[in-house]
Amino acid sequence: MEVKSIWVSRSDGSVIIRGLPYTRNRNLQGCLEFQKNEVSQVLEIDSDDKRPNEAQALIEISPQQILQVRALNKTNSKYPDCRYGNDPQWLTRTPKEQEEQGPFTCRWKLYVEYRDARARQDNNKVYVTKAHLRMTQAEADEAFRVSDQEVKRKWRGRTHRGGSHKPSTAREDQQYTFGDTFCSAGGASRGAVLAGLKVSLRQLEARVLRAYLTCWQLVFGVDHWPVACATWRRNFPGARMFEQHITDWILNNREIDRRSHSIDILHLSPPCQPFSTLAYPHAAHGNMNHEARAVLLACTHVIDKIRPRLFTLEQTFGLMQAAHTEYLNSLIQGFTRLGYSVRW
Repeated sequence: MEVKSIWVSRSDGSVIIRGLPYTRNRNLQGCLEFQKNEVSQVLEIDSDDKRPNEAQALIEISPQQILQVRALNKTNSKYPDCRYGNDPQWLTRTPKEQEEQGPFTCRWKLYVEYRDARARQDNNKVYVTKAHLRMTQAEADEAFRVSDQEVKRKWRGRTHRGGSHKPSTAREDQQYTFGDTFCSAGGASRGAVLAGLKVSLRQLEARVLRAYLTCWQLVFGVDHWPVACATWRRNFPGARMFEQHITDWILNNREIDRRSHSIDILHLSPPCQPFSTLAYPHAAHGNMNHEARAVLLACTHVIDKIRPRLFTLEQTFGLMQAAHTEYLNSLIQGFTRLGYSVRW
């Protein structure tokens, strides 16, 4: 707990301590990497409660429940920066001393939103939204604070061959670039176009290029089903289609990556059959079942290849079932390990 206030009764002198709860990352079922003395702030809130999140998340304890006082350092830098508060003495201590006495480092917030207080107190604890959110520059302690823009710049790196990525400024006519993986016939791509996003263009004649630039532009699509790819090409004649299995595209395709194209938004829609309670009940077994699950976890490598500003991933609700918990949590850890806040 991070103590926020101490209340003393005037009548009987009893003491109540209020603060924000924390938990070690190793207790989060694999959604974050297991690293010694790394913790997350826990914010459990109700949708129908209008108070600020931190006010809702406060818990109460008595002085008798305090076991030990520990140092807590909050930072928005990536692990292992600021580990143990940048105090080198703790790196030479024994694992037991580090575990039981060393400073805690917080880089993440676990955000859990319930419908109301009754749902939060229920044994099943069915949530509306859950998220692992990175600490921001404003939330970090001053001694362990770095520029959010610098963190992003280091992550995205050189996105255009021959030059470094420069953050775009907000303009009314600004278009954001869009990539669509597992694109099929192009439903998500069409939605992006209708929303005014840009879908990366291959080299076109200047006359045709000008025509596309006046309305919208599309960046790329990836899928391995020939019929769907042919449909996508016809729907988006100015964009680049990669007709490849996703693992082949990740490992062998050199035409597009974070160095060649600056992609703002990337969409992923990996196969859902193994996790669906309705679709393909007889086909979701054997080799197809194994391959589709492997492809789900390969999404981390797709993100690492493109390094977009933001990504969306669509899956069937069956992925939320208890039988698939390990797959969901492994997927989330893949994204948090890369430094992305994840909400589902």
